[in-house]
Amino acid sequence: MESLTQNWLEVVDRFYLSDFIMSGGSAFKLLLTRTQGQSADTLGALQRLAEQSGYFYVQVSAAQTRIDRIDQVFFAIARQIDWDRLTALEAEDFLRQHGYHKPDGTSLSDTEAIAEANGCTVSEFQGELRRATKREIVEDRAMCKEFRTALAHLRNAQFFPRDVSPSDAETLGGWLRGDKVSMAALRDLRIYSKIGRHNARDMLRALAHWLAKSLGKGLVIGIDLSALLVVTPRGAEHDPATLRYSRAALLDAYEVLRQFIDETDEIEHCLVCTVAPFELETDEKRSIFQYYALQSRLLNEVHDLDRQNLLASMVRLDGVSGTGVSAQEVEAGYGG
Repeated sequence: MESLTQNWLEVVDRFYLSDFIMSGGSAFKLLLTRTQGQSADTLGALQRLAEQSGYFYVQVSAAQTRIDRIDQVFFAIARQIDWDRLTALEAEDFLRQHGYHKPDGTSLSDTEAIAEANGCTVSEFQGELRRATKREIVEDRAMCKEFRTALAHLRNAQFFPRDVSPSDAETLGGWLRGDKVSMAALRDLRIYSKIGRHNARDMLRALAHWLAKSLGKGLVIGIDLSALLVVTPRGAEHDPATLRYSRAALLDAYEVLRQFIDETDEIEHCLVCTVAPFELETDEKRSIFQYYALQSRLLNEVHDLDRQNLLASMVRLDGVSGTGVSAQEVEAGYGG
């Protein structure tokens, strides 16, 4: 791997994953690369780094997901989550944190066996479960109401399958993934609206908060923006498996990225890393210069001509802007 990319990964590891994001911070990064292969390699290395550090990593591609719609971005993330497995892990972690021992081979739904193993009655154990769910999920205002409601049902499905049936859990999973589900079934679960542009960012903030609180250190999102720059000449054959972006859709996508930057003070435990060819900065018709609100948040008016600041929001891995400083140099106080 090239030294500039490796230096950037070291900076991300030392100053973000090992410290800032873990402590509740949020950041947005844009990496400009020479080739699609370099973009893929960089995201692959980021995934390994994030997972080794205990983060939940998801990856989204503009070629398969409409980046111009934040609800579609959330659905793409939600489809990569095994909600049943994660809520089961969260439920088992809850038992450990509260001092309950679950005998080997005992399912979470066997509350009678768990209560007996811990020297309490079934009613006492179940009552504590319900109170803890209300206290730790339902009353956690850092998550939006719809997410709290769904999460409480999914946890209850682990302990009380009679209260939340498998079909209810499937309805909730479909709702989170953006699948077509019955509104009547959702209303029975006290969820009264589908996920759309109006609430998808709230759902994403809630997801990052829950992952950090219950299952790890937070959420790392890798987004490949390469498809935003693809233009199919008139009359040429287009790959139907790859999304195309009109100029209007391109600007909407840039607005979604702009909002990711501006909401870093609101979302917790989340790192968003986007990659794209360097044409995202140089293309006359489709570059970020077509959308001033995004351009002004990414470009540094004052910068070193020879060495890059790898802590900046936008970093060029294409080699045209000099080498980057190492993590050790950044820590030593290099100004970039």
